[in-house]
Amino acid sequence: MEYRIKLNVADTNLEVISPRPAPIAWIQKNYKAFLDQGAADFKVFIIFGKGAVSIFKKDRKNRNGPFNFSYEGNLFDIHIDFSGRKAEVFVGDDFGIIDILRFVTSAVLVKKGGFLLHAASLAHRDCGYVFAGPSGSGKTTICRFSKNKTALSDETTAVVKNGKGYRVYATPFAGELGQVKKNTSARLKAIFFIHKGKDFRHSCVNRASSIANLFRNCIVDFEDYTMTDTLFDTLCTVSQKIPAYDLYFKPEPRLWRYIDGRIG
Repeated sequence: MEYRIKLNVADTNLEVISPRPAPIAWIQKNYKAFLDQGAADFKVFIIFGKGAVSIFKKDRKNRNGPFNFSYEGNLFDIHIDFSGRKAEVFVGDDFGIIDILRFVTSAVLVKKGGFLLHAASLAHRDCGYVFAGPSGSGKTTICRFSKNKTALSDETTAVVKNGKGYRVYATPFAGELGQVKKNTSARLKAIFFIHKGKDFRHSCVNRASSIANLFRNCIVDFEDYTMTDTLFDTLCTVSQKIPAYDLYFKPEPRLWRYIDGRIG
């Protein structure tokens, strides 16, 4: 028997298929805002028994094309076949469904000309703002001081090419604020690399620094040069089209008064 569920992340409909009900039940309970009934863009097969041999791994050398690759980790092994629009994930009993979904989402977005980022993101009047930084840099704090904005995420943000520009999307991979209540997106207007400070100040980031900072905050675990090169090309384009800033801030409500007055 198979258990199935679909969720939409960054306009990509992922169908998760498992022989056990537990992963599906967990997704249904925790990712309600992202559940979807539309046609699947990509299928993710959960296969219990980590270490089993995938049909793809039998001929990995010949099957690995520009966007087909395998990954072997501590908690799961995975092969993603982009031409077939599916992933096989081999897991043990102690696997984490969040890690699997985040990995697959990251890979699929790279293929689409996008990426997942350690970043808070907010939307206001269809303009999206990204605040990237490692844990403890203040992503959740910024969301809490943005009551008149729509918080897309306080931890993991998706950025995907859209026409001549980019859109920033909510993801189900939540941080301290808990479950994301609404699956929405906005046109990406600016990227901020955030730092806690004693006062408010900012500076423009040149293109090379923007690329380096974006790559540092991307959620990737690829051991594949083609995937990495594709991601790098995307970051080069993003850095050319979207302004980026170093932003030093105090945890105060006047954060947006500063941003709107000097940057927005």
